[in-house]
This record gives sequence, structure tokens and C-alpha cells, in this order.
Amino acid sequence: MAELVGTLGSAYEGYKAAILSNGVDGDTLSSLAGDEKSLIEAFNDLGITKKLHQKVIISKLPLVLPIGTSKASFDVPSTTADVSCHGITPAPSPALSLVQKQTGGIRFPEKLQVPPRTLMSRMFLIQGIKLDPSDIKPAVAKIVARLDRRSGCDGVNTFHCFLSYRCAVDADVAEKLYWMLKSEGFFPFLDKECLVSGMSWREGFLSGLQRSLLFLPLISRAALAPARNFSIDHSGDMVLLEHSMAFQVMDVSNNPSFICPIHVAQRVGSDLHNFADFELSLYADSVEAQVCRRVIEGTLVFPPEVGPTYAHNMVYMFLHDLYCKWNLSKDFLQQGAHPIKDGWSGYPFSHVDATLVFPSGVGPDYACNVAYMFCGDSYCKWNLVDDSFLTGARKIKDGWPGYPFDHVDATLVYPPGVGARKIKDGWKGYPFDRVDAIIVYPPGVGQSYAHNMAYMFCGDSYCRWNLSNDSLSQEPRKIKDGWKGYPFI
Repeated sequence: MAELVGTLGSAYEGYKAAILSNGVDGDTLSSLAGDEKSLIEAFNDLGITKKLHQKVIISKLPLVLPIGTSKASFDVPSTTADVSCHGITPAPSPALSLVQKQTGGIRFPEKLQVPPRTLMSRMFLIQGIKLDPSDIKPAVAKIVARLDRRSGCDGVNTFHCFLSYRCAVDADVAEKLYWMLKSEGFFPFLDKECLVSGMSWREGFLSGLQRSLLFLPLISRAALAPARNFSIDHSGDMVLLEHSMAFQVMDVSNNPSFICPIHVAQRVGSDLHNFADFELSLYADSVEAQVCRRVIEGTLVFPPEVGPTYAHNMVYMFLHDLYCKWNLSKDFLQQGAHPIKDGWSGYPFSHVDATLVFPSGVGPDYACNVAYMFCGDSYCKWNLVDDSFLTGARKIKDGWPGYPFDHVDATLVYPPGVGARKIKDGWKGYPFDRVDAIIVYPPGVGQSYAHNMAYMFCGDSYCRWNLSNDSLSQEPRKIKDGWKGYPFI
């Protein structure tokens, strides 16, 4: 309530402190509905004595009052214009009764309190609707089938649905949905069209969400990118807060059909990639920011012409118990996240820290066309010819006598150095304090800018190292900026 009054202009600023100190909110004012004398006395007690100010504040009350309490209930004449986004006078309806029932008594938090992973674990259990951004009509038809034309929604007290989206990436899709649903005769809530000028996000969105019969979150890979970032604080993520509030409404109303996710596909050239990031371990398990963490733990590139054709010119990238496949020829994500146990049958460990493939013609015969895969203090051997488990697991100290560390974080096939050295001493200009993983494209594969380069990863960043002159080729960049589509960031 105080925040609402503060948006009305400088003449109203002085009322905020009194409203806050006296604990006045929408519930307080709704208890005075129909009692003009008590309402005016309350205003006077708060120091709001000017009749014009009283009328202006009353005109804004529908945005902060509990569902079903309209400004007309106060029976105080108002000279201000109707504040609805559709210009329709509120009227009682079946939808209003339903909304009153499903949202009564809910108190929403100021900040997100539920970890992104917990939210996604619930969201992904709900059957969603697939949406192609270049042709949304099929998705609209399925949404329309979920809406009730007889509900009596009026676009003021109630809305048929609430469109929740991340503005930076899905605004175009949200607007298309809004206007197509409007053309079908429905009243959707979209912030751009329905928020009252000068109203704060929280008050406006809470009002819209509480007054909607269906919650439609746009779930796209880009929209959920922040939720996959473990190194940022999520408490102020308004999209995730909307999801959290929608689950509260669903729980209080015992209405499992209140939420209907819209899975927005992504077009890469002429290819359509449906949303597929359903693996929960991709998402942050804490609202608070976590310390710098590895987003790539290991990589594997098959030697040229070795192994099945599906592995040619690909790099397999590992994180925790998952892996994805990156196309080195076209420099884009070839295959999204999958559990290691499903794609690497027989692999004896839970994750991959690093891999090592001996160059062709180098080393003993038993190392030819074999990948050494390291996990913790152990390793195994993988047959690259037929892409199958070969032998293991063994302790690193037993199979690599003299190796000076207890585990392997990353490997690089490069002219050999002598003994263990500090990175800063042997790699002048290297911008990080450690190396999580390295990718070197095979000869002749990929774009020209990747030739004779080593991509070196640390945390959520990477740099490019010139192997021809042994120097830093490119300053640090975020992985999400340089490897568009990589699913573990």
C-alpha cells in the first residue's frame, strides 16, 4: 500500500511513513468497504486529509485489495478515470468467485525463497504445450482448449490467463500470444499491456497473477539460463518469483491445472530444437550465489577417422553425471544433456574429470585409439574404435607411476614440459588460476579461427591459447557468450 501511494507523485510521499508505521495494507482497507465514515476517519488518522488525495488513492485501490473488493465497494465518488487495462467496468462473474477461492489469504514473499532446482522439479512434472516461435497457431489452439469462455472474465477483476516470460528473450513470443488470444475473445494478462502506469512491478504483477484463472509460463532455454547459473544470486529473479507464486496459488486452491507450461522451441538455422533441458542437475540448488564452480569437467575428441561416424568432428563435454555433444565442424550444440550412464554403457564412474588420447603413432600399442578417462583418483580405458568400455577401473598411482598429483583435472596434448610447474610460470599471460578443461580441434576441422588453438576453460569463463606461438590469443570470455547453446551454464 505504501509503495502504491509513493508512485502517485511527490505530493503523496509524505503519507508513506504513516502507512508503513501503522501497518495499513489491502486487507485493512477491504475491512472498511461500504463504510464511508470509517474509511474517511482512517484517511484522516493517517494524515491524508485532502479530499482529492483520498479520491485518487481510492481509484488505485483495486490493485492492492484482496480479490473481489472493488473501488465501488467504498461508495466514495471518484473523479479519476477507470484504471483497468481494458477499459471495462468490473462486474461480478463466476470467474471472480473462483479467483477469490483460489487466492484467499496468500501472502507472497518479497524475494525468491525457493531454489531454482526445486521450482523446476515441480514445473517439469506438468504436461506442457510445445510452441514453435515461427508458427504459434497450433500452440494457441491448445491454450484456447484450456480456457473457459463462460467464465465471465472481464479483463479488470479477472483474466483468463497470465503470461509469464523473461522480457529479454521471449517478449516477441509473449506479445504474439497475447494478441492472438485477444483476437479469440479472451482476456490474457500481459505486463506491457495491463500494468498501470506508475505502478510498481510487484503490486501490478501480484494483482494480475491473483486475478488469473490459468498461469502460462514461457519455458525456453534462454529464459532459464539464469536458473542454470550457480554463481549468481537468484533472490531477485522476478520470473522465478512468478513461478514460485503460481505454485502457491496452485497449492492453496488445490488446483493442479492452474499452471500450464509453454515449452518454447529454439530455431538454429533451418533446424527446430524443442526445449529439452529437463535434467534437474542443470539448475542451481540454492537461491544464494555459490562460489566459482566448474561448468566443464572433462572433454573428449575422437582422433580423425577413428570410431563410429557419429563421433567424427565432435567434442564430448562432461559435467557431473551428464554429457553433451558439440559439433566442431559447424561450431554449435549437436546434442543436449544426457546422463553418462545412458550414453557410455559400462563406464565405471559417476563423472568424468578429464580424458587423454595419445596422438596417432605416439606411445605403446596398448594406448593406440584408446581414451584414458579419469575420475577422482582412478581411471579406465575406453575403446575409441567401437566406442565401448575397454578396461578399468585402476588407481592413477598404479597406472601412472611418478605422476605427482592425486587426480587429473584436465589434459593437453602438447610438446612435453619437464615435471610439475605452476601455471603462471609456464603459461605467461594465462588469465586464470587453474584449468578445468581444454579443447583442441583436430587438424582441418572447424572454423579457421579455431585452427591451432587451445580453448582453455576455468569456472564459467574461457580463453583461447595460440599453439603456434604459445601465447594468449583471446582475452577471457564467458562460456555462455562464446559457446551458444552449451547446456551446463
